[in-house]
Parts: sequence; C-alpha cells; structure tokens
Amino acid sequence: MNYSDPQLRQRLAGEYVLGTLRGRARRRFERLLLDESALRRLVEDWEMKLNLLAESIPPVQPPERVWRAIQARIAPARTEAPGWWNRLALWRALAAAALLAGVVLGIQLARPPALEIPPARVAVLTGAQGQPAWLLALVAKPGEGASLRFTALQPQVLGPDQSLELWLIPGGEGAPVSAGLLPPSGSGTQPLPAAAWHVLGRARAVAVSLEPKGGSPTGAPTGPVLFQGVLMTL
Repeated sequence: MNYSDPQLRQRLAGEYVLGTLRGRARRRFERLLLDESALRRLVEDWEMKLNLLAESIPPVQPPERVWRAIQARIAPARTEAPGWWNRLALWRALAAAALLAGVVLGIQLARPPALEIPPARVAVLTGAQGQPAWLLALVAKPGEGASLRFTALQPQVLGPDQSLELWLIPGGEGAPVSAGLLPPSGSGTQPLPAAAWHVLGRARAVAVSLEPKGGSPTGAPTGPVLFQGVLMTL
C-alpha cells in the first residue's frame, strides 16, 4: 500500500478518527503516526472537524434504568430471605403493577402510534477517488422533527440548472429516500423531510447524486452518484 498517496492518507486519517479503521490496518497506521508528524497533523485536523460536528448534536439523557443498572453493578443490594409479609407485599406490588400496565396499555392502544426517535447518525461522504467531501449529522428531537447538519470539506462547482440531492439508503432492498438538497459549499442546518425521518433508523448509507435544478423529478436518483458514505450511530 502506497502510504505516500495524499488521498489515501486523508482517507486513513478520517477512518482512524472515526474508529472504522480496525485490526492490523489500524496498528500499521499507529506505527506510521509515531514517525510522521505530517500524518499526526492530518489526524488532528480530522479530530477538530468531527469534534465540531459532534458538539452541534444535543446531549441525550440516559434512561433511569441505565443508572439503576450501574448502581446494581458497583454496589449490589444485599439479599435476605423474605418473610411471609414480604412475600405478600411482593404479590400486592405485582398485582398493582399488572393493573397499572393494563391501564397504560389501554391508553397506548387508544393513541395513534408515535414516531420513534432514531439515534443521531453521522457520515463522511467521499468521492470516487476516496477524497472526503462532506461531513453530515442527522439528528432527531422529540416534538421538533429531524434535521440535517452538514459541512462541505470541498466546495463543489455546479451549473445553473443543476442541484446536489442527498439520499438515505435503507438496509435490504429498500429504495433510496430523498433527504433534501445540499448546497455546493459552506455549512448549516436544514429540516429533514418526514419521509427521510421514517427510514432514518433503518438507513445504512447515504449518497449524493447530481440532479436537475430543484432535485429529482421522479423521487428517485436520476443522475450520477458523486459522493457516498456509511452512516454510523453516535
């Protein structure tokens, strides 16, 4: 492998910071880092770019059950043989819980199904030669819908009648779903279409195609795919 290739070095540095460079390839890259200050600077640049992207994603409060599991692991409760009254209290608690569960289930069945909030997803989009071109973050918030946050690493030149359209690629045999248009340069945030939000949890990759002005007229990619990347869950 030609480690002097600038595009290869960029790609390996990005994969190293993202954690997708694994096994022997990662160990070889870490040995190169020991001797090459220029390669360490590439890694630092990627860390800065990805940290800025990660800081724009709102924090998520862990569920209470996570804290209970941690507490149980570091300080397990003492177990004693229960007496007759304790066993009775247990059955009373179970009966009350069953009653409460029935009430909650009835309420849930009466409500329309809520849209599941998928976890935040990030991706680095690369071109045909492996050069990084975009940083993307797809974030959903309860009650606020989902948004696309993007940073162009390499500005693109478009004709007056052309647009760049982002597509979510579901796993399996699902068809690509449009996630909106991308400006050719800069960074920002824009709403994610509802159709894309519905498949965000199942999406495995993203791609950008060249389309007519305003986006694909058919609801599916019609032009060449210029950039693509794998979605990773934060």
